[in-house]
Amino acid sequence: MEEIFTPPKKIKIGWLEEISLPEFKIDVIPAKIDTGAYTSSLHATKIRPFLKDGVSYVQFYANGQVKCIKPVHSQRIVKSSNGQEDLRIVIETIVVLGKRKILTEFTLSNREDMDYKVLLGRKFLRGRYIVDVSRTFRIKKLQMRKS
Repeated sequence: MEEIFTPPKKIKIGWLEEISLPEFKIDVIPAKIDTGAYTSSLHATKIRPFLKDGVSYVQFYANGQVKCIKPVHSQRIVKSSNGQEDLRIVIETIVVLGKRKILTEFTLSNREDMDYKVLLGRKFLRGRYIVDVSRTFRIKKLQMRKS
């Protein structure tokens, strides 16, 4: 995971924050901060892997709406909260949270029945954020106070 821009200190965030996924033209989407998950997860539908010139790609609809094509970064077995193991495709994309832009790995999964379409896991959080589980939208509230 490549750091694009990071201020030097850890920032305190809530268990739910608003992020942007600029590559998918998603300006604001709530993301649940999931310290129980290693990898971040993105709601995707119509997930279709394919080969082009010997390179693995995946076509999918981000958040069930935006058609995307991305190179496959990897595949990994993920154990869901109900204990079921699935082989999932992993992509990389930029997450914007506050002033930080971070290249992040996401597994693609149909999260249609879930309350939150984006989970941010420990790999995204490590070394960057401290989670205050009693708060939500802490970054948004800090930015509103500063403007």
